[in-house]
Amino acid sequence: MKKEVNLQANKLPVDPFSHSVHSLTLLLKHFVMPENGKIVELTDRLKEYIHTTYELKKLQAIEKSSVFGASLIGILLTGLVVILFVVFLSLWVALYLSAKMGDIYSGFSIVSAFYFLLGIILLLVRKKLIDKPMRDKIIRRIFTDN
Repeated sequence: MKKEVNLQANKLPVDPFSHSVHSLTLLLKHFVMPENGKIVELTDRLKEYIHTTYELKKLQAIEKSSVFGASLIGILLTGLVVILFVVFLSLWVALYLSAKMGDIYSGFSIVSAFYFLLGIILLLVRKKLIDKPMRDKIIRRIFTDN
């Protein structure tokens, strides 16, 4: 038989502090006192809650890692296609310039110089234009619910 706590049936004391202490005492008696196996029931429910919370966090971590992994694979595949496009476009430009200038070295030298300058520029502005935006994007992706 469960013992029901009816706080409304008790007379309210005039002092609000004593009312809080009285209510707390009644609640403690109801939930903590060992009558009717309340401690065992409370312990079992706490274990269930902890287990359920653990399982929920584990599933959320699996979901986030799978979304992140799928995005990473998509980015890598897209990057590979873009790199192949740039390599073949560069070869075409180098061969075209070589044909227009009359020797094989001129076109490849011009394309190489272009990539060298591009590399220096990227090295100088890397933190501002690449590192920080990518870091922010990854953090946003991890902490969104999608």
